[in-house]
Amino acid sequence: MVIIEMKRIAFYYTNRNFANRDCSSLSAGNPGIGGTFFAMLQVINGLGEFNLKDFELYLFAEEKQKLPSNLNVILTPSVDILAQKLIAKKIDILVVNKIGANTCTNSFFNKLRNTNVDIFVWCHCFVTNKGLNILSKEPLVKKIVAVSKTQYKTWYDHKIFKKATYIYNICDFVNPERVPFELRDSDVVYVGAINSIKGVHYLTEAWNYVLSYFPHSNLYIIGSGMLYGTSTKMGKFGIAERFYEKRLLKPILKDGKIIPSVHFCGILGGEKWKYLNSCKVGVVNAASWETFGYTMIEMQLAGLLVASYKSPGLIDTMYPNDGILYDSPRKLGASIVKLLNVKSHNDEDGIEYINNNFSKDIVLRRWCQLFQGVDLSLSELDACNFNYLKIVNINKKIKKYIPFLPSIILYRDCWLLMKKIIDLLGEPGKVFSKVLNLIK
Repeated sequence: MVIIEMKRIAFYYTNRNFANRDCSSLSAGNPGIGGTFFAMLQVINGLGEFNLKDFELYLFAEEKQKLPSNLNVILTPSVDILAQKLIAKKIDILVVNKIGANTCTNSFFNKLRNTNVDIFVWCHCFVTNKGLNILSKEPLVKKIVAVSKTQYKTWYDHKIFKKATYIYNICDFVNPERVPFELRDSDVVYVGAINSIKGVHYLTEAWNYVLSYFPHSNLYIIGSGMLYGTSTKMGKFGIAERFYEKRLLKPILKDGKIIPSVHFCGILGGEKWKYLNSCKVGVVNAASWETFGYTMIEMQLAGLLVASYKSPGLIDTMYPNDGILYDSPRKLGASIVKLLNVKSHNDEDGIEYINNNFSKDIVLRRWCQLFQGVDLSLSELDACNFNYLKIVNINKKIKKYIPFLPSIILYRDCWLLMKKIIDLLGEPGKVFSKVLNLIK
């Protein structure tokens, strides 16, 4: 008789910046805490509902918060206390989010050095080459989990690939009744952070172009520059970081006021479905990469056609007939106009695609397999029409003969750094931007 020892698994939930948000009803959708943290709550809550006898689950949270009642929550306001609780509870596996340069650092791992815990790093955000180097060398890190298959493939030419796998996020939403597509007004909705990374300024810059074709359209922007934190110094209108807000609003101001067709709705929880279910076109991310794209899923479930920048996560989450993934932010306006001209839309195949890939049962089964030690990795890349991955595959082959070559991720990091410098330069940066586009 084989005896399977119970595994104690903890999820590290860094909720300090949004502990005031009510997360007690996850089926109503993301209450405005960011997709990273919402995904963690969905997974641990779903595993708890399964009542699995092989796992003992804990949520280590920085602060008290309204959370699903079935969660076993333990407060860990600092990493030092986290280390103490890991030892006290004899935790076998700790799942942590990699969400920026200041997470999953050498300092963090050093404080957990004596816990003997296996760390699974969950990458909802893109990780720099430097960050991947740290994770690949760190003995505590046993697995690194991407949230989309295409994101996972971007690591193919990096040594982290040996530790890596992918698991999609759960998309299990209760969607209110939708307005039939044919009866919807020609309105557009954006949901997400309002910052330069998401490229929301490309949307406001494109809006007058959209109005030239659809003069009665409305643009609803749901979110805030404060979405993922509370330390940002906001601009005059309280919409975004003060310098970015000027750039964002410049195309849509008239006599010092925002034009009537543009509506900034702030951070919304379940109330956002009112807009998703009645608009025709949605915008997920105007200018940068997404690792997954919760909003893409929500918009497709709501019957929207979606226009967004082509990126790893959205390649996986968009059903091909449900919108446009463009390769340049300057194509956003034309993409919106093309989708607004669509007269009818059958979204049944898209909804079936979502249910077959992102349902709770499918996703949680992969998490259980991962915790049980099942190998979920790929040995090589399959065919893909994403040019970035073609370059990654070529680089992988070259590294067999020149092993000291860096991953393509390093070159992408340099590219993004240049883009940040351009943003800081403001108007003079536009000249450099044109040069960089020529190089690209």
